[in-house]
Amino acid sequence: MKTISTMLALTGLTLALTMTACGGGGGDAEEAGGDHASSGGEVPAEYQGAITGTDVAAGAEIYDQMCASCHPGGGPDLEGLGWTAAATRQQIREGEDSMPANGPDRISDEELENILAHMQTIGAVTE
Repeated sequence: MKTISTMLALTGLTLALTMTACGGGGGDAEEAGGDHASSGGEVPAEYQGAITGTDVAAGAEIYDQMCASCHPGGGPDLEGLGWTAAATRQQIREGEDSMPANGPDRISDEELENILAHMQTIGAVTE
């Protein structure tokens, strides 16, 4: 009986840590940052521009490896989110709240654009 209690406690702890690392429960577009990724104002010019990625399959693969453990999962579900490409670039590069920043050393600019191309197919990014 003590072993089952210990296993349940460890499972609960693991789940709680995972939820915390990925930003807690679900959430809608407003909780995830609304129309733009930062806490207010315009998205900086460095993030503006059309999506240049064309390899949706590569973007989906990178998304599955780097993003899907939290989206969907413990973090906000991105399907149908409808953010602009600029706001999404900013969110990915700078992070916010419990989402870590992902600089070019972790996700190259080309990979980022392919991720955006994939995200466009699920309605997470508009443009």
